[in-house]
Amino acid sequence: MRGAYIVAVNHSFRIPADFSQNPDNYPSLLEIYDNMGTAGILSVMSVINSNVDYDDVTILPASFESPYIIRVTATDDKDEKINNAGYGVGSIDIGAPGYDIDFFASLPDIIFRDSILSILKQLYYLLIQQMVL
Repeated sequence: MRGAYIVAVNHSFRIPADFSQNPDNYPSLLEIYDNMGTAGILSVMSVINSNVDYDDVTILPASFESPYIIRVTATDDKDEKINNAGYGVGSIDIGAPGYDIDFFASLPDIIFRDSILSILKQLYYLLIQQMVL
């Protein structure tokens, strides 16, 4: 087998608010997520960085309806939703560390703080390190 084995991709972006937020206007984009999903690749999407009920808003691409999309909100070091994070019983799938998080790598003296992006960068670094060894 050649190439990378990908099981999930990160989509931490949104279609700008001044563009249409109607999912029907972006069938090709939804088709991409569904095609990746049928190939076994999940799309993990962050939701709004505001204390807003995501059940009541449409913010793309995280608002697309697809069984292959996982919507993530931010939690703190006690695994509680932070004040500046979206919520929604029907629309948020999981919470993940996204604020005031210390992540200690297996390498000495490496500490990244304050965002899930930092954690993902560190995990990526460790993954690449393992691939090179």
